[in-house]
Amino acid sequence: MRRILYIVNPGASGGQGEVTWNRFQYLWPDTIDPEDVIITEGPGHAREIAASAAGYDTLSTVGGDGTTNEIMNGIMERDGFPPSLSIIPAGTGNDIARSLGLFPIEEAVKILKSGNERSFDLIRVDAEENGRTFKRYSLLASGMGFSASAITSPWAKRILGPKLAYYLNTVRAILAHKSPNMSVRWGDDLYEGRTWMIITANVESISGGSMRIAPGAHPEDGRLWVTIVEPAPKLRMMLKVLPKVAAGEHLSEEGFHFFPTEKIEITSDVPAIMDIDGEVEWATKAAIGIVPGAVRIVAPER
Repeated sequence: MRRILYIVNPGASGGQGEVTWNRFQYLWPDTIDPEDVIITEGPGHAREIAASAAGYDTLSTVGGDGTTNEIMNGIMERDGFPPSLSIIPAGTGNDIARSLGLFPIEEAVKILKSGNERSFDLIRVDAEENGRTFKRYSLLASGMGFSASAITSPWAKRILGPKLAYYLNTVRAILAHKSPNMSVRWGDDLYEGRTWMIITANVESISGGSMRIAPGAHPEDGRLWVTIVEPAPKLRMMLKVLPKVAAGEHLSEEGFHFFPTEKIEITSDVPAIMDIDGEVEWATKAAIGIVPGAVRIVAPER
C-alpha cells in the first residue's frame, strides 16, 4: 500500500493553508495517521523534510508554489529512487498546480486517489553572486533581469486575484527597472548587450496564468525554452508589449529572441534579480539547463 507523507504549510495564502488542509481531510476517503503529517515551521523547513523523510512513496505538499518548490528541491537532493510528489493547492497563485491540471483542490484529490504519476522535466539553475554559489530547481520558469515577483505580495493576489495582481505589479516593476549589460551563450551562439530580461521556461504560462511567455512549451518535451527581451521605451513595454505577452503574441515583436535549447550561460555586469518559480535571488552569473524527466509527480494522464 502506498504511503504518503503530508507536508502542510499552515501559513500559505495568509493562513489559508490550514483551511485547505481541513478541506482535504474532509474530501479524502481514508483516515490519515498523525504520524504521516508534518506542519512546517518556517522557510526552508519543507525542503529539509523532503530531503530526509524515509519510508514514504509520495510526499504531498499542502501549500502554495513556494512550498511545492521547496519540497521539489528537497526531493532532488536525495540519492537512489526518490519519492514522487503530489500537490494539494493551498496558495494564492498555485501556478504549478494549475499548469499540471491539479487545480482546484477537488481535482487534486481525484488525481491523488488515482495514483497516476508522470515524469516531468525540471530547470536547473547554478548561479553565483559575489563568491556565493547556489543551485536550485524550478518546474515553471527561471529568469534573470526583470521580475515583478519581489513586489507581488500574497495579500494582493488574494484581493485582486493572481492574474490582475501580477499584471498590475508588472507595470510597477517596469517603471522602476534598469537594464544591465548581459551576455548569453547557448551552443555556438552568443547574444550581448543591454538586456531587459532573460527567461527560461518549462511551461507556456506563468505569473498566475497572466503571461503566456513560451507558447508551445511543455514540461515533458526535454527542451529549455528561452526568451531574451531587449530594452524598449517603458511606455511601449506597458501599452504594447505587455498585452502581447499576456496573449502569447509577443514573439514576432522587434527585440524578442525566442528559441529552444538545452542549456544557456548568462553573465551580467551588475547583480541582477533571478526569479526561480517566484522565489527571488540575485546573481551575476548563471548556468541554466533542462533536466529531462527529473521528478515524478502525481498528475492527470496526458
